[in-house]
Amino acid sequence: MFRIRAASIGTYLGVLTVVAVLPALVLIIHAGREQRRDAIVQAEHQMTILVRSMVEHQEGEIKAARQTLKTLVQTEAVQSQDPTACKQLFHEIICHSSNFLNITLCNKSGQVVASARPFNAISLADRKHFRDALQKKSFSAGEFIFTRLGDTEPAFPFALPVRNSHNQVKGVLTIVLAVSSFTNLLEHASLPQGSFIAVTDHHGLRLFYHPENSETHPIGQPIAAESWQAAQQARDPGLVSAVASDGRVKRLAFYPMYLNSQTTPYLFMWAGIPEQQILAPANLEWKINLSVMAVVILFSVLLARFFGQYTLVKPLAALAQASHNFGQDQPWQLPSQYCQPAEIEQLSATFTTMTQRLENSRAIQLQSEQRLEHLATHDELTGLANRTLLLDRLDHAIEEGMRQHHAVAALLIDLDRFQVINDSLGHDQGDRLLCQIGKRLCQHVRSTDTVSRLGGDEFALVLGDLNNEESLIPLMQDLLKEISSPCHIDNHHIVVTASIGISLFPNDGNDSITLLRNADLAMYQSKRHKGDFTFYSSDMNQHAVKILELEKDLRQALERGELLLHYQPKVSLQSGKIVGCEALIRWQHPLRGLVSPADFIPLAEETGLIVPIGTWVLEQACQQAISWQQQQLPTITMAVNLSSRQFRHGNLCDVVDTILETTTLQPDLLDLEITESMIMDDPEGAVQTMIALKERGVLLSLDDFGTGYSSLNYLRRFPVDCLKIDASFIRDVAQDSSSAAVAVSIVDIAHHLGLTTVAEGVETVEQLDFLEKCHCDILQGYLYSRPLPAEDFTSLLRSNRDLKQTLSKKPDCV
Repeated sequence: MFRIRAASIGTYLGVLTVVAVLPALVLIIHAGREQRRDAIVQAEHQMTILVRSMVEHQEGEIKAARQTLKTLVQTEAVQSQDPTACKQLFHEIICHSSNFLNITLCNKSGQVVASARPFNAISLADRKHFRDALQKKSFSAGEFIFTRLGDTEPAFPFALPVRNSHNQVKGVLTIVLAVSSFTNLLEHASLPQGSFIAVTDHHGLRLFYHPENSETHPIGQPIAAESWQAAQQARDPGLVSAVASDGRVKRLAFYPMYLNSQTTPYLFMWAGIPEQQILAPANLEWKINLSVMAVVILFSVLLARFFGQYTLVKPLAALAQASHNFGQDQPWQLPSQYCQPAEIEQLSATFTTMTQRLENSRAIQLQSEQRLEHLATHDELTGLANRTLLLDRLDHAIEEGMRQHHAVAALLIDLDRFQVINDSLGHDQGDRLLCQIGKRLCQHVRSTDTVSRLGGDEFALVLGDLNNEESLIPLMQDLLKEISSPCHIDNHHIVVTASIGISLFPNDGNDSITLLRNADLAMYQSKRHKGDFTFYSSDMNQHAVKILELEKDLRQALERGELLLHYQPKVSLQSGKIVGCEALIRWQHPLRGLVSPADFIPLAEETGLIVPIGTWVLEQACQQAISWQQQQLPTITMAVNLSSRQFRHGNLCDVVDTILETTTLQPDLLDLEITESMIMDDPEGAVQTMIALKERGVLLSLDDFGTGYSSLNYLRRFPVDCLKIDASFIRDVAQDSSSAAVAVSIVDIAHHLGLTTVAEGVETVEQLDFLEKCHCDILQGYLYSRPLPAEDFTSLLRSNRDLKQTLSKKPDCV
């Protein structure tokens, strides 16, 4: 690799001196360019002011001419067209105004009636200004004229029609305006030598040029083509750089003039300066500056070389040597002949600052390491101990318990239905709730105990120095009570319960891993009842193994075709006929036989398997309903239960759409049953899902109504079609007046809301009689039929047996 050879400080100093003066040289060159540009800008500005003054001057003259003509038109001499009086009047006017060359009165046919000066022409009918005045009946301008009016000056004629008392044109009054009145404007303008002003007509012909030069700028000849093209392309004033007819580059400013509302200029005012004249002062100053800069550069190089050796090179060499010695752990010393005390003090201050910064950097690094160490052992959200620190503290507590012969408790606390809070209020509110729960736990344990958050909504406690498990019961009750106290977060009052699992050393394990595992098993036992605590027992391991095996088999049951559906009929109390059925899942295990839904449905909910199982149930039930239709059996509704996890799943509506489309079942023959608890977890979200399902045409039933905690206000908002009265109310309606009152109230509420009622668990004639008296719509229960396999239900549906026929065949019902 190429490497630049190291050079001495003196060499670098020489290079730096040359480099240092280069920007100044560049600035001189740039300044020269800027001076040239500024000179051009200033000259163009002066020319623009000059041509604007020419335009204002000319417009003033035209305005005066127009006013003069308007005044003359009103005179009696002009109105009567008296030649003698008009000539005398016109002559007096032009004598008092040097810019007016002549005033002429013509009759309507163009014949000259009177003129201020001798005029050879006897008719102006062919003149543009005469024709325009007659045609437009307003003030008009004519073509440039030269010596047409008996004068040697270039001029412009203007005309104004003469009207009689009936507003009829009876003649034209003309006035001729001199163009050469701009000369004094150039004389008063502070423009460089060689400047000029000019006037051209709308064809680009020179009408006026000052200073006069008939050889290079003859009057009546066109100006340079480049300048005229630029002026033609612009309606507004502008600037142009062009090669004039004399061959020199000139900067020109032009200004078009319009008469009245004309779209074409009738005059162009020009002012110009040769570019060479503009740049001459700037070029001279630039050359002087370059010469001065060359002298300064030469002097600076010599001076830098002379003083650099004594004021920079030798002191820097001494500093380098002192730094080298300091790097070799030698004391910092500088030769006094090269450095002043102030410089040594400044250098010492710099090293002090560097030392302080190093100490600060080390302190910051130490804080970062401490924070990392804290994060490694603590939960970032709550600041509580994490699993790593928990295991360490539990190990220490076990060791201390062994020495002191004391018990140690490991507690696992899981918040019930915390996911609902996250889903309904958001994760931010859920995090704040976790922090409050963590603080409450810390306030109800001793300072020697450990409170930990393991993740999610799960906390753990390590309690040492215990005598027995009975001493924990009051603490557990206090913890559950404190956790279930309302938490105030913003405007929300959140109530949450917890399930606690407890394992004890040495009875339930001799190491931290075993104690936490057993506490976890006890906690899951508590989750069945929610808001409770459970001590670990040895049979929980066996139950846990059984649950794991059941879960493994359940995951394979769907693939192996071990799941099947039974159908329980729904019978109309009015007709006694089957009007619908409810699909109920069964599991035919190859070894365990028929597994109760109560054993595997909660497990499916917990593991998430309920979602694919629920989809399978929905699809099989719809296919079975279509099969009965294809066999031309009576058309009935098919009711399918939805699980809470399935109901909250985001793609429920898409699943329903797909199954209805695949099976071709009419949406109004599908009845989806949901429970109160599913809705009340998130009422607003549940209503949106129910509305989306209703938009697809399916029926919705509120299952187990009366066992939950929904209010009548919510019931009014829920878009349901049917209320199912829970079997717990139907069971005792014949003996218990309270159950009967509840059932009657539910039926009345449903009917007033336009809903159908279905009584579940009807098993006796007494229950049937009660339901008929309170006008319940539909019954479902063993009184008519138990849940049947598809083949048996098909036979039942084909028999078309009504309720009375069914009861007559049952000996105990006759």
